[in-house]
Amino acid sequence: KTSPKIESILAETDNNYYQLVIKDKEKKKKYDLTLDNMKEYFSMDEHKKTVKEVTADDIEEFYEFLRDEKKLKNSTIDHYRDNISSAFKSLQRKKLVKYNPIELTEAIKQEENEVPTYNRAEILNLFKVMEGDTIELPTKIAGYYGLRRSEILGLRIDAFDFEENYFTVKHVALESFGKHAEQR
Repeated sequence: KTSPKIESILAETDNNYYQLVIKDKEKKKKYDLTLDNMKEYFSMDEHKKTVKEVTADDIEEFYEFLRDEKKLKNSTIDHYRDNISSAFKSLQRKKLVKYNPIELTEAIKQEENEVPTYNRAEILNLFKVMEGDTIELPTKIAGYYGLRRSEILGLRIDAFDFEENYFTVKHVALESFGKHAEQR
């Protein structure tokens, strides 16, 4: 019995994986993207392998492909790592592979993000410029409380306790595929 090619086994595995793990549409789309990129990489002549032949080095080279060719950040590649690991665990349970090569790869180092912040003078100037504008209140909420745009847009009346003078972020507004916003 020959070992199946990467692209065919992943295609078979992803349906089982969806049923077992992925209920969330966003996660399913991310998993689909992982599979598409793996199929693209492992279908290239120089990388063609069967699932049983994939090594930790092959996975590390795949990460480099994602960084260099796809211009993905390490945080995204780390999500890929999780998805690929889950797929290989599923293959292990089915006894199609003996080990999970992801477990032998180095942990993916996260990039340091330097977040620019406003100083006091800049924030007061921003408030002055926003006076009377329709987004004056959201701007002040962001400035005073440090809330993100999605947290501000997710605020509902039941988040506010006017007697105790506090509010709780219970929902965030998420953009869904660049078309519609939804509440979570």
